[in-house]
Amino acid sequence: MMSVGMLSFENVFFIAFSAYLVVILLMTAVSVYYLLKTLRGGDFALPDSELFKKAGKVVGKSFKDRGLTLHDLLWALELRGAVKMDSQSSKYYSTRPLKVNPEHLESYISAFLIAMNIRSDVTVKNESLIISIN
Repeated sequence: MMSVGMLSFENVFFIAFSAYLVVILLMTAVSVYYLLKTLRGGDFALPDSELFKKAGKVVGKSFKDRGLTLHDLLWALELRGAVKMDSQSSKYYSTRPLKVNPEHLESYISAFLIAMNIRSDVTVKNESLIISIN
Protein backbone atom coordinates (compact mmCIF):
# COMPACT_ATOMS: atom_id res chain seq x y z
CA MET A 1 0.00 0.00 0.00
CA MET A 2 1.29 3.45 -0.92
CA SER A 3 1.51 6.11 1.74
CA VAL A 4 0.32 9.68 1.25
CA GLY A 5 3.84 11.14 1.15
CA MET A 6 5.05 8.98 -1.76
CA LEU A 7 4.58 10.01 -5.36
CA SER A 8 4.04 7.43 -8.04
CA PHE A 9 5.78 7.56 -11.39
CA GLU A 10 2.52 8.59 -13.04
CA ASN A 11 2.10 11.56 -10.67
CA VAL A 12 5.67 12.73 -11.23
CA PHE A 13 5.24 12.41 -15.00
CA PHE A 14 1.93 14.28 -14.90
CA ILE A 15 3.46 17.14 -12.88
CA ALA A 16 6.48 17.40 -15.18
CA PHE A 17 4.36 17.25 -18.33
CA SER A 18 1.95 19.87 -16.97
CA ALA A 19 4.85 22.19 -16.16
CA TYR A 20 6.21 21.65 -19.69
CA LEU A 21 2.85 22.58 -21.25
CA VAL A 22 2.59 25.70 -19.09
CA VAL A 23 6.06 26.83 -20.21
CA ILE A 24 5.17 26.25 -23.88
CA LEU A 25 1.94 28.20 -23.47
CA LEU A 26 3.75 31.10 -21.80
CA MET A 27 6.41 31.18 -24.52
CA THR A 28 3.70 31.30 -27.19
CA ALA A 29 1.88 34.10 -25.39
CA VAL A 30 5.09 36.13 -25.07
CA SER A 31 5.97 35.66 -28.76
CA VAL A 32 2.48 36.73 -29.87
CA TYR A 33 2.67 39.72 -27.49
CA TYR A 34 5.93 40.91 -29.06
CA LEU A 35 4.53 40.28 -32.55
CA LEU A 36 1.50 42.44 -31.82
CA LYS A 37 3.64 45.09 -30.17
CA THR A 38 5.91 45.13 -33.21
CA LEU A 39 3.07 45.30 -35.71
CA ARG A 40 1.49 48.15 -33.75
CA GLY A 41 4.70 50.13 -34.10
CA GLY A 42 5.33 50.40 -30.37
CA ASP A 43 8.68 51.02 -28.74
CA PHE A 44 9.79 47.53 -29.77
CA ALA A 45 10.08 47.65 -33.56
CA LEU A 46 11.80 45.43 -36.09
CA PRO A 47 13.31 47.71 -38.76
CA ASP A 48 14.25 44.98 -41.22
CA SER A 49 11.78 42.89 -43.21
CA GLU A 50 14.13 39.89 -42.86
CA LEU A 51 13.43 39.97 -39.14
CA PHE A 52 9.70 39.89 -39.90
CA LYS A 53 10.28 36.81 -42.07
CA LYS A 54 12.18 35.09 -39.26
CA ALA A 55 9.47 36.01 -36.76
CA GLY A 56 6.79 34.75 -39.16
CA LYS A 57 8.55 31.40 -39.53
CA VAL A 58 8.89 30.96 -35.76
CA VAL A 59 5.26 31.83 -35.05
CA GLY A 60 4.11 29.72 -38.02
CA LYS A 61 5.89 26.65 -36.67
CA SER A 62 4.49 27.32 -33.21
CA PHE A 63 0.93 27.70 -34.54
CA LYS A 64 1.28 24.54 -36.66
CA ASP A 65 2.46 22.52 -33.64
CA ARG A 66 -0.58 23.67 -31.66
CA GLY A 67 -3.12 23.15 -34.44
CA LEU A 68 -3.81 26.86 -34.90
CA THR A 69 -4.47 28.42 -38.31
CA LEU A 70 -4.04 31.61 -40.32
CA HIS A 71 -7.57 32.56 -39.29
CA ASP A 72 -6.49 32.45 -35.62
CA LEU A 73 -3.52 34.74 -36.34
CA LEU A 74 -5.64 37.25 -38.27
CA TRP A 75 -8.27 37.17 -35.51
CA ALA A 76 -5.60 37.97 -32.90
CA LEU A 77 -4.23 40.81 -35.03
CA GLU A 78 -7.71 42.23 -35.55
CA LEU A 79 -8.48 41.92 -31.85
CA ARG A 80 -5.40 44.03 -31.06
CA GLY A 81 -6.34 46.65 -33.67
CA ALA A 82 -3.40 45.95 -35.98
CA VAL A 83 -5.56 44.99 -38.98
CA LYS A 84 -9.20 45.24 -40.08
CA MET A 85 -10.76 42.31 -41.91
CA ASP A 86 -12.51 43.53 -45.06
CA SER A 87 -13.67 40.15 -46.36
CA GLN A 88 -12.89 36.49 -45.91
CA SER A 89 -13.78 33.04 -47.13
CA SER A 90 -12.21 29.63 -46.66
CA LYS A 91 -9.41 30.37 -49.17
CA TYR A 92 -9.34 34.16 -49.35
CA TYR A 93 -8.67 36.96 -46.86
CA SER A 94 -8.66 40.69 -47.46
CA THR A 95 -7.32 42.79 -44.59
CA ARG A 96 -6.55 46.45 -44.20
CA PRO A 97 -3.49 47.17 -42.03
CA LEU A 98 -4.35 49.91 -39.54
CA LYS A 99 -1.25 50.32 -37.37
CA VAL A 100 1.09 48.23 -39.50
CA ASN A 101 3.38 48.76 -42.45
CA PRO A 102 1.70 46.69 -45.22
CA GLU A 103 5.03 45.46 -46.64
CA HIS A 104 6.20 44.24 -43.23
CA LEU A 105 2.90 42.48 -42.66
CA GLU A 106 3.15 40.90 -46.13
CA SER A 107 6.61 39.48 -45.43
CA TYR A 108 5.51 38.27 -41.97
CA ILE A 109 2.37 36.50 -43.23
CA SER A 110 4.22 35.00 -46.21
CA ALA A 111 6.83 33.46 -43.91
CA PHE A 112 4.09 32.36 -41.51
CA LEU A 113 2.30 30.48 -44.30
CA ILE A 114 5.53 28.92 -45.60
CA ALA A 115 6.30 27.63 -42.10
CA MET A 116 2.83 26.10 -41.94
CA ASN A 117 3.34 24.43 -45.38
CA ILE A 118 0.42 26.31 -46.92
CA ARG A 119 0.69 27.34 -50.56
CA SER A 120 -0.58 30.86 -50.94
CA ASP A 121 -0.24 34.19 -52.68
CA VAL A 122 0.13 37.27 -50.46
CA THR A 123 -0.01 40.68 -52.15
CA VAL A 124 -0.53 44.31 -51.20
CA LYS A 125 -3.01 46.24 -53.36
CA ASN A 126 -4.35 49.69 -52.54
CA GLU A 127 -3.17 49.51 -48.92
CA SER A 128 -4.98 46.17 -48.48
CA LEU A 129 -3.33 42.83 -47.86
CA ILE A 130 -4.80 40.08 -50.05
CA ILE A 131 -4.15 36.46 -49.00
CA SER A 132 -5.20 33.72 -51.44
CA ILE A 133 -4.77 30.11 -50.33
CA ASN A 134 -4.05 27.70 -53.22
